Amino acid sequence: MAQAPYRNLKDGRIVLLDKAGNSVTIVGEDDSGFSWDEPDNIEAIMDRGVLSQWRHGVEEPVTFSATINFKYLVADTGETLSPYEVFRFIGGAAAWVSTNLTCTDVDTMTVRFELKAPCSGADGERVVFTQVPKPAFSYQDGSPVSTLGIEGKALMNKLPLPTRVDLTTTTTTTTTTTA
Repeated sequence: MAQAPYRNLKDGRIVLLDKAGNSVTIVGEDDSGFSWDEPDNIEAIMDRGVLSQWRHGVEEPVTFSATINFKYLVADTGETLSPYEVFRFIGGAAAWVSTNLTCTDVDTMTVRFELKAPCSGADGERVVFTQVPKPAFSYQDGSPVSTLGIEGKALMNKLPLPTRVDLTTTTTTTTTTTA
């Protein structure tokens, strides 16, 4: 039996979604990157100077980071919305609806990371980050492309189990917006 080829970000995509169903898909490229950290704040409890037991500590949010190539920070009429606009809820994304479930003034969205098998998109995996507020951005001007670094958090202390999904749908950048 042949072993499946390894996957990398050029087989992946990042999908940004709001509560109303608007979305922007960012397709991975060879020099793009995506990572996440799932904290497990477990503390050792001492009893008279001797390790005694483990206890769960204070919850911390899941964090993620991405480095993507981009053409522009703010889209012009007819262009696909940029991740910068979407995360900031500005420009063409100003009408996007926050996924925030709490009574705060912080706008949030859902971020999905999807990775398909190189030979068959039907064997894909999806990881979902919920209630993601505006992340920190870093810009790097480069040749031949410029990159945008994204450092974000999700209002969850652990990720749900990644799901297997059929990702045979197109991986081109798409935008759906409401007026």
